[in-house]
Amino acid sequence: MRLRQPARAVAAYEAGLNQWPSEFRRDQGVYYGRLARAHAATHALDQAVAAARVALAIGAETKSSRIAGELRQLTGSLSTSQRHPAVASLTEQLRALPAALAPC
Repeated sequence: MRLRQPARAVAAYEAGLNQWPSEFRRDQGVYYGRLARAHAATHALDQAVAAARVALAIGAETKSSRIAGELRQLTGSLSTSQRHPAVASLTEQLRALPAALAPC
């Protein structure tokens, strides 16, 4: 994503996540958050929401502020898509992230 090539980022994140070792659960959540942001950048809203929901579940499980940070960045990316029902629902969930998970 730093190179502004979200389609390539989607492919790379998906390939990496398919082989992710289970002992790195927190990092897996971070990368699901990044995958969600890459999908949002390609306007694949359903895929962005699906990846974000996985990240959100891992974030709740691990109480990771890094995952919360990725998801908060996603909120800005989705701000123009609030008419999409899944995006609106996800945005409400992301707004409810506990302050304890605020990124550093």
